Amino acid sequence: MARALVNNYLKKMLTIGGAGLLVLTLSFFFLPTISSLGIIAGYALSLIFVASNFQIVKKIELKNQNEFLTLFFVSITLRFILVLICFALVLTLVKIDQILFTISFIISYIFLSVIEIIFINKVLENRHEI
Repeated sequence: MARALVNNYLKKMLTIGGAGLLVLTLSFFFLPTISSLGIIAGYALSLIFVASNFQIVKKIELKNQNEFLTLFFVSITLRFILVLICFALVLTLVKIDQILFTISFIISYIFLSVIEIIFINKVLENRHEI
C-alpha cells in the first residue's frame, strides 16, 4: 500500500516539477539564452535530486524503523555529496550564467524539498492509518 502511495506522490511531484520546468523553458522566449539556460539547469538539477529520493521513501514500509532511518540518512548524505559534485561540474564545465544557475538551484531545491517533505508526511500519516 505504501509503495502505491509513494508512486502516486512521485507522479504528483514530477507533474509539479515538470510544469515548473515547462514554464522555465518558455522563458527562453523572454530572456537571453544563457540566462534562461542557467535558470533551467538549476531547476532541473534540483528536480532530479529531490525526485530521486522517492526511491528511498518507498522503503518506509520496512518493519524495522532503525533500518529505514539508517537507509534514509545514508541516502541523504550520498545525495548531498552527489549534488555538490554535479553542482561543481555544471559550474565549471557548462557555459551558463553562474549566478542565475546558483540562485535558481537554491530556490528550487528548497521549494521542491518542501513539497517532498509534505508528501513524505502524507505517506507516513496514511501508513499509520492502515
